[in-house]
This record gives sequence, C-alpha cells and structure tokens, in this order.
Amino acid sequence: MNQAVPERGCGECGMCCKLLSAPSLGKPPRKWCGHFRRRTGCDIYADRPSECRGFNCGWLLTPSLADDWRPDRCGFLLHQDEGRVIVEVDPSTPQAWKKPPFEATLRAWAATGTEVVVLVADKGLRLGEPDRPVKARRT
Repeated sequence: MNQAVPERGCGECGMCCKLLSAPSLGKPPRKWCGHFRRRTGCDIYADRPSECRGFNCGWLLTPSLADDWRPDRCGFLLHQDEGRVIVEVDPSTPQAWKKPPFEATLRAWAATGTEVVVLVADKGLRLGEPDRPVKARRT
C-alpha cells in the first residue's frame, strides 16, 4: 500500500490535517493544522515534515474503497499501523463509522482476522466478538 490510486487525490479533504498530530509543527491531534487551507490544501506541502510525508491514507491507496470512503465525506480516515487498520473518527461526528456501508465493512474485515481499531477522541474500540475497549495511543 504505497502508491495512490491514479485517479484519486486529496482534493479539499485535509482530514489528516485535522485528526493527526504533527509534533515537529507543534500540532496536536484533532486540531486543524495552521498550514491547511480549505481550497488549496497544505501551504507547506513541498516542505512538509516527515510525519506528514509518511502518512498513508487508506482511501487514497485502496482501489476497492468507493468515493464515499473519502475521509471528508465519511467523517473518518483509515490507515495502517503495525498491521492494524486504524479508523480515526472526527470527534465532531463520532458515530460516522457506524453508518452504512462503513460499519458492516469494518466488521467484515475484523471477522476475517484483520485487527480493526476505531478511535474517537481519546477512546478506542477493537472490533470483534465481542468488541473490546482499547487505550487510544496518540503521538
């Protein structure tokens, strides 16, 4: 999962610029980055720090995910961390991941053995039978 699906781009999304931290910029999680501009994206894209450069958006990299999975449309972003699928939910829409078709798809992945962790603010949930709370790890 390293190359973006050719016809996809970030566009006006920027959900990663809101939900993820960028310690080298002093940017905490769940706060908009000061370098993000709604219509143009990142003001420092060419010189963005390594934590931004290294982020791999699941929607950009997964051809099987439809356009409604684009983070600004669905209310969460997907990425992988140590083999887990991480679902970072925008706290302004904490139930977004539960809407169809998202929850059913995420649960189907979990049922096939993929570890799926949903993070909403400082709360985490590992999907499975049964779902289990997990400590949200933030950097």
